Amino acid sequence: MALPTISREAVSKVLDLAPHIDAVTAMAGPVGPHPDLRTIIDTLDETGFITPFDWPAEFRDRMDDLTNDDLLRAADLETLRKVLTAQIRLNRFNEGYLDEVVRQGKWATIISRLRWLYDNDRV
Repeated sequence: MALPTISREAVSKVLDLAPHIDAVTAMAGPVGPHPDLRTIIDTLDETGFITPFDWPAEFRDRMDDLTNDDLLRAADLETLRKVLTAQIRLNRFNEGYLDEVVRQGKWATIISRLRWLYDNDRV
């Protein structure tokens, strides 16, 4: 299923989150969610970067893809959007999942790939 399109301006707003993602990555841990995490998720939602789709069906047999560095480093925009959406939704059923994903640097990898796509006019 193809996701709704997202504007280059919206992607730019997501890229502006990089310092917040770096802060969350550095501070993630057993203490609880970093305050910037809510800001990041709200911005992802407001820009339409995360969007409703049947993520359980999409990743049913591919849950490891959500944290696969090779996939994240080569992903297109739609895949990055699907991965972030699924990670955020999955956290509702597995509290702490998102903190772990962020702590492992997966969101930093996603932002790095998104920056490359943006800089190379792939969005």
